[in-house]
Amino acid sequence: MIRSTFSFIIKTAFLGRRLTILNLKKKRYLKITSQEEIYRYQIEAFNKTWNFCVNNIPFYKKWQKDFNLPLRINSIQDLKLFPVLTKNYINQNQDFILKGLTNYYLTSTGGTSGVTTHFPTSKANADEAYANSYLGRSWWDIDPLDNILMFWGHSHLFGKGLYRYIRKFRRWLSDILINTRRISCYDLDSKSVHSFYEAIISLNPKAIISYSSNVFKVCQYMKSNSLAINDSMMKGVILTSESVTKRDIQLIEKYLNTNVINEYGMAETGSIAYSYEKTNNIRIFWDSFIVTNNENKELFLTTIGPSVFPLINYS
Repeated sequence: MIRSTFSFIIKTAFLGRRLTILNLKKKRYLKITSQEEIYRYQIEAFNKTWNFCVNNIPFYKKWQKDFNLPLRINSIQDLKLFPVLTKNYINQNQDFILKGLTNYYLTSTGGTSGVTTHFPTSKANADEAYANSYLGRSWWDIDPLDNILMFWGHSHLFGKGLYRYIRKFRRWLSDILINTRRISCYDLDSKSVHSFYEAIISLNPKAIISYSSNVFKVCQYMKSNSLAINDSMMKGVILTSESVTKRDIQLIEKYLNTNVINEYGMAETGSIAYSYEKTNNIRIFWDSFIVTNNENKELFLTTIGPSVFPLINYS
């Protein structure tokens, strides 16, 4: 009774807006199912986004004039008329990009692509990213405030000095409120990996979230020591940031006795796509992103969800 009351308070007081967005997305994905309907939705959403860009963001106003870009598109293929936006281009034009933006803060990309970028984001971006994450997780019966165990390693994003400790405290408090346990995975010696296994057993989480390599090492440890998880509440292991092989998937499914779920995303946007029903059946969140590619199979992302600085044809 106490736990259910606490969950209700958290959902209504702290997650109300995000859960409203999530529920709207769930209904949208049930209503709009054909490729033709999705295509029409994306074109309309892009035109609204682009209209906002050219009327409110000086950077995109200049872009539209410099490259003689259309004010509307009639086809997703029309996005090929737009120049490619890169991290380097954002870095070189950051002051101009931030000019005119309001109610934003900067987030840092992890630099896995070789370029660290300070990127403008906002509460609206964060709400959209949250809803997308839990839309993907809902496909595997994982809901907000479910017991989640994270093996993570992003403490460098807390920054330096006094604010580092303030941010760490906020993260600690937030994790308690949302029923998440976060364990540092910077150290991956045998003693640490054993502690990860013990945490899984003791917490019996609904889901585990971690890098693919971390979970693989835990399962390798379990295999070497004849350990297994036979009875658990786990609905899935959500793998992020790294690719996962068929061999990895088989090992994780066997020793953690659960589903393997791929989450694809980046710091700039949050989750972009999730596994649907099967590990390698990846679905893009089509009401937030348009993904195109060129003849070299390079992917380009266009954001069509709420954003303080939409990405247009982003490499």
